[in-house]
Amino acid sequence: MLPEMLVATSFDFSVLRGMRPVAAGNWEDVVRVHAFRKDEDSRNALHLRLTMRDGKQFIAHEDAPGWEDFLAAAEDALAGFPALAEWVAQLDVNATHGGDVVIYTNTL
Repeated sequence: MLPEMLVATSFDFSVLRGMRPVAAGNWEDVVRVHAFRKDEDSRNALHLRLTMRDGKQFIAHEDAPGWEDFLAAAEDALAGFPALAEWVAQLDVNATHGGDVVIYTNTL
C-alpha cells in the first residue's frame, strides 16, 4: 500500500495516497474529534478520528507526513480545539478506560 500524506489549509484537509486524494473534508463540517492510540510497529501511534456533519469519518495519524501542519490547521480552524499536549494528557489518563477521548465537539 502506498504511504499516506496529510494536507491541510485553514479551510479544508485531505489524505493523499500516492499523491491521489482518498479522503477530504472542510473544517466547518467537523462536528466531533476523537483521539486514540493504536499499536503500530510496537508503539502506540496517535490518531484522530474526525466525524463530519454527514456522518462520514476521517482518520489522521501521527506517522503520516503533514501531521504537524494538520494539527496546526485544526487548532486555527476549530474554535476550542485543544493543543496537542492537552489532549495527549487526557488520552494518557484515560488509557486504562479504553483510550478513546472526545477532544472537540462543535456546539454550533
